[in-house]
Amino acid sequence: AGAIAFGMVFCRYFLRLGNLALGESESLRMIRQREICDLLIGIAQDVGVDLDRSQIKAQWDNFISYPSHQDTIVMSLPFLTLLCAAVHCQEPESMKLRNFIVQGAMPVIIAKGH
Repeated sequence: AGAIAFGMVFCRYFLRLGNLALGESESLRMIRQREICDLLIGIAQDVGVDLDRSQIKAQWDNFISYPSHQDTIVMSLPFLTLLCAAVHCQEPESMKLRNFIVQGAMPVIIAKGH
C-alpha cells in the first residue's frame, strides 16, 4: 500500500513538472477556464437558463475539477441544459463521464412492448 501511495504522489509531481516544461501553464489554464465560464454565462442569458452568474461559476468549477477517475457526476438540470446548449458534437464520445445524476429532473418510465 505504501508503494502505491508513493507512486501516486510521484506521478502527480512528475505530471506537474511535465506540464510546466512542455504543457500549458497553470495561469493560462485558469484564464481559459474563466473565459469558458464567461461564455457559459452569456449562453445562459441567451437561452434563458435559470442560473445566475455565481451559480454558473460554482457549478462550472465543480464540473472541471471533478476527479478524472470517476465516471458518474451529479449536476443540476439547469446546468446540464446549459452544457447541452453550449456544446455541439456531431458524434459525441464520452471518455470520462458515462453517468449523469440530474438533480431536479423528472423520471421517465418507458413501458416495453407498447
